[in-house]
Amino acid sequence: MRVTQPEGLTQNDENPTEYVVKFIPHQAAADLYSSMDVSNPAKVSHLITNMPKGYVVEIPFLDTTPGGELVCTNDAHVLRALCSLNISRVPVVLHQASAHLI
Repeated sequence: MRVTQPEGLTQNDENPTEYVVKFIPHQAAADLYSSMDVSNPAKVSHLITNMPKGYVVEIPFLDTTPGGELVCTNDAHVLRALCSLNISRVPVVLHQASAHLI
């Protein structure tokens, strides 16, 4: 998934071409992870355990071109989060390869 504008994203001070989404509460992300892959509960448990406790979850985006689109490194997580929170202010474009996530 690509974010076409960095609106709603926070720029990473250490890497000016990396952005993170910071609007997803920990519990919401944990709920999303729990429903992602029932065939691999150990993986889901690992993801939940390693999320920051009591903080928002940061989802990394990388700016692939100067002034270009932002590329998310975890399509399934972000797509589920955006859908569940009814987020419509962050414009996104799905790659054809990611269409199965819908």
